[in-house]
Amino acid sequence: MKPLEQEEKVRKILERKFKTRLIKRKLSIGVRSDNSPIFHEFDIVSVNKDFEFDRKLVGEVKSDKFGSENGYRTTRFCRMVTACMYLQKIKAKRRLLVLTDKEFFNRFRKDVDGVIKDIDIVHISVISGKSNLKIANVQKSIKKYRGGIL
Repeated sequence: MKPLEQEEKVRKILERKFKTRLIKRKLSIGVRSDNSPIFHEFDIVSVNKDFEFDRKLVGEVKSDKFGSENGYRTTRFCRMVTACMYLQKIKAKRRLLVLTDKEFFNRFRKDVDGVIKDIDIVHISVISGKSNLKIANVQKSIKKYRGGIL
């Protein structure tokens, strides 16, 4: 399944869970030295009935695989930390970093334990089936990691 397809399925899963409309949208994450705004497109943005950002939920969906140790350390880990930095720039009731690969989720969660505390880092494995989507360990992850990162 392609990353954009996973992203869309994760949005639908989270819409059901949080009972809110979620879209992909650019939000301002800062201002440059010349006073021009800096935008980033977030994968998960909660909106009201008028499609205005309601500040309830903002998030990113990442489908990176763990792969090699070198690839993780030099590229993937840095991409996730950058995503967390962008999420921290947005005022929202809840911030989510959704990782779709279980091995990557376990490793990243371990590496940032105690460092990233204001972002919920969750694993959602989206598996396409004949009739519906299956969510692997979402509830378990959310309950289990409530104290530290989530």
